[in-house]
Amino acid sequence: MGEGGQRVLLCDLGWRQLSFVTGADHAALAEVATTTAAQPWHDDGRLCVISQDCDLDAAEDREPLVDLLIGRPIDALKPDNTQNRNPRQFDAKLLLAGQEQGLRFQMYEKLFVKKSWFVDRQPDAAARLSDESAKYIRFWLRDRYVRTALPNALVQRIAPQRRRLAKALRQVEGLRLFASYSPRDELHDAAMPYQLELRATYDERTADARACEAAYIECVRLLEACAGIELIEGEVLPEKVATIADLRDSVKFGYEYLSTEGEPPGEAIEQG
Repeated sequence: MGEGGQRVLLCDLGWRQLSFVTGADHAALAEVATTTAAQPWHDDGRLCVISQDCDLDAAEDREPLVDLLIGRPIDALKPDNTQNRNPRQFDAKLLLAGQEQGLRFQMYEKLFVKKSWFVDRQPDAAARLSDESAKYIRFWLRDRYVRTALPNALVQRIAPQRRRLAKALRQVEGLRLFASYSPRDELHDAAMPYQLELRATYDERTADARACEAAYIECVRLLEACAGIELIEGEVLPEKVATIADLRDSVKFGYEYLSTEGEPPGEAIEQG
């Protein structure tokens, strides 16, 4: 609330999704924020607003808090972390007063701050994410809860080809794979196969049709080599041609990251 009890809209003050808090305000924010971060962030971290614009302007009794992510400086962006390929980390390019800086966001490192804190402050006008980073970080935030969770048994059968699949997908821009599979449940009998139908689409504006076709064929070849998979080859279509009916029973098949692979020992949740 502003002076005289008049309601203030944060967007009118310049606060938007992906706004940054100024470094000078970090100390004051640390006194009032609730955080999930295990490590200090005050000195070199960058604080990015991730609440959606409508939530920033919603009444406090409906949306009392602003959510922020902590970005920590890094020397170089990791390619797998820049285009929504890793559900837990995102590497972004920060433009700060004309200079570029790499930031790494961890999904679990958040701050939660009451809206009233922002009323007397303005965002950092010199800091913004690059256009590409701004686009993909929104996809990353969205897909935290809607990304496809394939059956573990299916993931394990595909796992031997994971790195080769990831390489094939990275070599072309604009290719999207979609898969439908049966049965939809876990198969505990290794002798029973999963039927997997693979389709692909590509953006004609940015993608090379022949390169996409070649990458799709390579993915088909790799999946055919997986034990316990019966592959049904589909087709590669331009996005303008592909219809909802083509993809109705499919899920997005982004195989750059496996949550169950490479976890440090001893960090599983203990029972009891």
